Amino acid sequence: MRWCLVLTILLAWDAVAQQQSPTADYLIVENVNRLSIKDRYQQTVPDAAKAGIAPFTAMLIVQQTDLLGDGFTPCMRVQIDGQTFFLLKDEGGEVLGLRSAGYTAVFQNAVPLRDTIVVLRNRSLPLSSPALKETRLLPAGEQLARLFRAKAHTYVMRLTVPPSFGWIELQESNRGIDWKRVEPSTMQHASSENTLVPRVRTIIDETNTTLTEIYGLLNQQTKQRRPAPQWRVEVTGSGILCELHNVVSPGAYSESTVQLAKRLAPAVLGTPLRISSTPGRIEIR
Repeated sequence: MRWCLVLTILLAWDAVAQQQSPTADYLIVENVNRLSIKDRYQQTVPDAAKAGIAPFTAMLIVQQTDLLGDGFTPCMRVQIDGQTFFLLKDEGGEVLGLRSAGYTAVFQNAVPLRDTIVVLRNRSLPLSSPALKETRLLPAGEQLARLFRAKAHTYVMRLTVPPSFGWIELQESNRGIDWKRVEPSTMQHASSENTLVPRVRTIIDETNTTLTEIYGLLNQQTKQRRPAPQWRVEVTGSGILCELHNVVSPGAYSESTVQLAKRLAPAVLGTPLRISSTPGRIEIR
C-alpha cells in the first residue's frame, strides 16, 4: 500500500477565544479504500489513490445527505484535508462499503482546531488509538497536528511516516508545562523529496513528452519550427509550483491546465495540500 506523506503540517491558525466556538461533524473510517469515492469533479477515485489515504483519517462532513450532478445518485459530501469528495450511498442511505471498512465513527458538534502542538515533557501525554484500544506515552519534542476536539478529547495526527492518528486529553492548566502550540514559523515539515515531488514530476514529464510529440507532428505538417510548450516544476517554500513555458498566451491553455490539475489531484490525496490553477499555472500548497 502506498502512503501519501505529509509535505507540510496543517497550517496553524490562531483559534481566537470566542464565546461560542463553531462546530462541525467528522467521520473517521479505518479503511477508506473500502468506500466508493468520487472526487470533486465527480470522477471515480482509483484504488491506488484511495490506498494513499492513511487509516483513521478524519473526514469533515460537509453535507450528510447529498446528490451527485446526475440528480439521483445519493452520496455524502466530505472534505479530506480541505479537498472535496463524495462518498456514494446505497438506496437506504448508508455509505457504500462502510460496513466492511473496519472501525468507523461519527463525531457530531466537534470543534475544529487545525493547529500544531509540541510535547514538552517526556511521557507526560498519553495518546490513545482512534478506536481507544491502545495507549502510549509520547516522547518530548514530538509534534502533533490537532484536528478537532470532541468533548474533553482532541483528535490529533502524528507527524510520522506514514501519518497516524489518535486521541489525547489536553489540560489547559498544563499548557506550557506538558505541551505548547507551535508557531507557523517554527513548524517542522515532513520531507516530500521522496514522495509527492517525484509523483508530480512524473506526471509533468509525461505531459511534456506528449506536448513534444504533438508539436513535432504539427511542425512536420506545417513546415514550422514552433517550440513545444513545456511545464516546469519548482519546489518553493510554500509548496510546489508548475508553470507552462514556451507559450505566447497562457490563456489559450486554460482547458489543458484544468485537465492537468485533475491528473495531479490523486497525488495529493490524503495530504493537507490543495491544488489551485489559473491558465498555465498550477500551485500545490
